[in-house]
Amino acid sequence: MDKNVNKRFLAVIGGFALLAAVPVVSAQARGIPQIININTQADMASIKGLPKDRKHVNSFSHARHAKDYLKGKEKYSTYPYSDAFTCSACHPGAKSEKALLAADPAATLSASLDKVGGPRKLMKYFHNICRQCHKKVKKAGIVSGPTNCNGCHGRKVGSEK
Repeated sequence: MDKNVNKRFLAVIGGFALLAAVPVVSAQARGIPQIININTQADMASIKGLPKDRKHVNSFSHARHAKDYLKGKEKYSTYPYSDAFTCSACHPGAKSEKALLAADPAATLSASLDKVGGPRKLMKYFHNICRQCHKKVKKAGIVSGPTNCNGCHGRKVGSEK
């Protein structure tokens, strides 16, 4: 066999060995997702009694909300939070990022929905968190997120605005 072919073969095998040695990173180690698509009915089918999926939210700027948008705006929020831990503005009852990332999302949401009247109140629940905050921020004269339907539900995957 040609020496160059042997070197290429060894380089490829070595590359696979390196890839195999890279550990799989858990959700907890990754931290806050940058962009998420919120489609509760599809993602949390285990929650019985959810209303029919009519509209979901694509390209939600999750990390920017947590790290930038919510800072200094607690008085506009439905749920209390602090600038040190903004997650509880949208994830009521969350105590830490680590605990939130380790929790079962369906169980957490189900418990929150139970407090506001059950799974049938999903739309009201999200609008109470998101839309009400946006409306209050806008009324205060601060640049706000969307307050109309298409503002959240009309975005295509990958459009970050």
